[in-house]
Amino acid sequence: MKAGVLTKPSLTSLPASASILGGLDEVVCVKEFGGSLFPKAESISVEGLEYKRAIEAAVQALLDHNIDVLVTIGGDGLASYAASALIKLKDKRTLMLGIAAGTANVGPIARSFGSQSIELLKPVSLDAIEVCDGDKVVGYGFNDLIIGDTFLGTLDDKVVNFSARALAQQDKLVVQEPSEDIFTDSFTLKLNGRKLDIDNPRRFKQACASTLNGQSLSGRAIFGGLINAAGKAHPAAFAMADRILVDSRQENWGYKGIVSSSTVCFESGDELVLEGLADKAQLIIDGNPFARTSQLVRLRCAAGAIRALEAENEEA
Repeated sequence: MKAGVLTKPSLTSLPASASILGGLDEVVCVKEFGGSLFPKAESISVEGLEYKRAIEAAVQALLDHNIDVLVTIGGDGLASYAASALIKLKDKRTLMLGIAAGTANVGPIARSFGSQSIELLKPVSLDAIEVCDGDKVVGYGFNDLIIGDTFLGTLDDKVVNFSARALAQQDKLVVQEPSEDIFTDSFTLKLNGRKLDIDNPRRFKQACASTLNGQSLSGRAIFGGLINAAGKAHPAAFAMADRILVDSRQENWGYKGIVSSSTVCFESGDELVLEGLADKAQLIIDGNPFARTSQLVRLRCAAGAIRALEAENEEA
């Protein structure tokens, strides 16, 4: 088996679970994405490109080397970027293997495999949420899409909220408290062109869309509406909560009041159209922020978007 490997650029050593790569016949790595961690591997370069474009170029270059499996060593964000690149390149053959080495890894791609042997892993199909800013596909969410104005990251070994707009538009990490001004009074939600009734949309502070069928809900447990929607009958759901839930502020973790949410389930082939989000509302796909440029956000469930390797004893 031949693998192409991408690690997050800040990684200075390989995690113990990377020992799973010992069963590979051949490794190709990318200089800008951890190439120095694999001194005996064949190395390629994609220098001179900004981060997102560099990942797409790296994935294309690795595919040109006829790899069998695309390995990411990092967090959910890196795995999501790489998987989205596979989808955009219309590659259905290459398997994904995500080795967790990020701030917080909830999957379903990035996993901690322990002492597993790569020969014992099994391929599974993973659904994704296709996220469109207007008519442009900006990415695919395998864990979730969060609609808000901040994302979680690490600063001085502490998890904090960073400004989504600052990173997406200026490539700057700016600490920022989450805003509650995400929806407007004119917000509308349409399922396949049919407008859904929403009473007082401004009461909602954050939203989440996620695939559901057959995947662990550990990363989505904060959105109770998604758990209630889980099941084979509904492959995806969109939930809006009246409280900010993706929040690094520990003083808010012990909240014991009632949090209400509204949820709509949708199927493969359905389209959800969101209109009337506040200017602050950005798109955070598997922890990766994208600055919203359109008044319309379109969501679809992409069934079987990629094939990934996972341990035999994990839930499919």
